[in-house]
Amino acid sequence: MFGPGGAFFSLADHDRNRELLTAAGFADVHVDEIGDPRTYDDFDEYWDHHTHVTGPIAVLAETLSPDEAEVVREALRSKLARFQSSAGYEIPSAVVVARAA
Repeated sequence: MFGPGGAFFSLADHDRNRELLTAAGFADVHVDEIGDPRTYDDFDEYWDHHTHVTGPIAVLAETLSPDEAEVVREALRSKLARFQSSAGYEIPSAVVVARAA
């Protein structure tokens, strides 16, 4: 389901990035993490974005029946409630950046 490269977020591990780059012959390997919170006006914007744009999640969402999708939506809405404010949702996120020579 996730292709030959591994599972979603499989390159989030800093040590794994270092191992792969070193094994490929790179030197001076640096792996950093940049905080990048994601904001959404409301839950529907969050849901629409991830079920249409976010690769593996979009693929999985296509396999759900309407009833299954609603169960997932409500469970997810509950989990994300702590990130909700009057301005919408601000969900913590990070981008892993690897560089080498």
